[in-house]
Amino acid sequence: MPNAVVRMFNTLKLKMSATGPARVLACYGGITYLVYLETSGFSRMSPLLSSLPMMSLSVFTLLTSMQSNAKIFTTGAFISSALAIYLQTSAWAPVSFASLFVIGRNLLYFLSFNHLIREWSFPIGVMSGLYLAFFTVVCFADLLFSIPPSSAVCS
Repeated sequence: MPNAVVRMFNTLKLKMSATGPARVLACYGGITYLVYLETSGFSRMSPLLSSLPMMSLSVFTLLTSMQSNAKIFTTGAFISSALAIYLQTSAWAPVSFASLFVIGRNLLYFLSFNHLIREWSFPIGVMSGLYLAFFTVVCFADLLFSIPPSSAVCS
């Protein structure tokens, strides 16, 4: 059974890679528009339909050519977000239970690009420091020139 699922995803991946990102965007937009129509402009509560766009994003993420760790964490974040939306719009679950899934979503999404933060933190820190120093000089340069030196005050 698991081999059949893997073959199905590989077949879908081949088909999706041949179609490109425009078709994925069109599928997601179509699903979101159908949910919009069925819920009367997102005003009527329908827990399953409200979480359907996030579930479709998780499937589309599995079909992309991302790195495997980032793909798994991003898919997990979308699934956790879909569960949070479902629990927030359903009447039987408390809001605090749904917020646990929101926390999980944020953690999974952070883990999906954690390697980029490690890679870019030093260059961004250097650029931010240079910008802050330049901004401080520009802001306070007129103060430095307008205050007389201390030797002129004493005489």
